[in-house]
Amino acid sequence: MTMLAAVALAAASDEPARKALVARCAGDGDFELRSAALIASARLPEAQAVPQARAAAGDAVLGVRLCAAELLASSRNKTAAGALVEMLAVETVLRARWRMVEMLRARSGL
Repeated sequence: MTMLAAVALAAASDEPARKALVARCAGDGDFELRSAALIASARLPEAQAVPQARAAAGDAVLGVRLCAAELLASSRNKTAAGALVEMLAVETVLRARWRMVEMLRARSGL
């Protein structure tokens, strides 16, 4: 069921359906669905996607946190950049910290 829900989430082509699925899956107990919700959020307007990423920034599962970081890095919003810096400040997994540094470097244009 989890994989089926993740595929449905990714395939939702119209914004209202995608928004409803993202909202339902973002708080799910299954980390795959939380990750899928973040990936699908990239297709939502920035005003809706960035808060989703910020909410997932403290997730217990590294994969979900990295999906949140990717979503923040893909945004051109200054608030998103600040949220990515905040994630970097509290991240404890070295590999994830280096990935976030790379995302920030790429975002800066250096």
